Amino acid sequence: MKKTIAITILSIFVSLAGFTQIKIKTTQADITLPAEVTKNPVSYSRTANSDGTVSIPKGDYQYDNHNFSLTYTSMKQNKLFLSDKKTGIENRRKRYFPNNSYSQTTISKINGINTLVSRAEGGEKNYYFFYAVNDNYTYTVCGMLEFPKGDETTAKEHIIEILKGIKML
Repeated sequence: MKKTIAITILSIFVSLAGFTQIKIKTTQADITLPAEVTKNPVSYSRTANSDGTVSIPKGDYQYDNHNFSLTYTSMKQNKLFLSDKKTGIENRRKRYFPNNSYSQTTISKINGINTLVSRAEGGEKNYYFFYAVNDNYTYTVCGMLEFPKGDETTAKEHIIEILKGIKML
């Protein structure tokens, strides 16, 4: 009898936990964050981008004790967006941190979406930055994951899971 009650309570808990998964719908993307992600209530102001668009950060999130931010915005059509970003990131790294072999930037398709993922070394923490762009290069979902040094494997898994949850419309 006690086993049945415990299983029933566990089943209810698991089903309720599924209802708390964060889902974001925009005009251009559906974003389903991994179930372990929670939202931290943080307020940010609008940020003007160099291409004239405005990014509005949507708040900070927590993923297994890793902080990450997420932004999504329309952009001017530019098929070279990801390659230009990659070149800029690599040029900055070579100029300011020429001996840093930790940083790397890759462009690939994840879940059918064009993505750029960049890993960077910080002072006490390291970072993953990512950009996911729709097929006609007019909309991007981007973000940053902060993680403690030595937690590289988990952080990389988190980035992949976050990117797999993005569906461009």
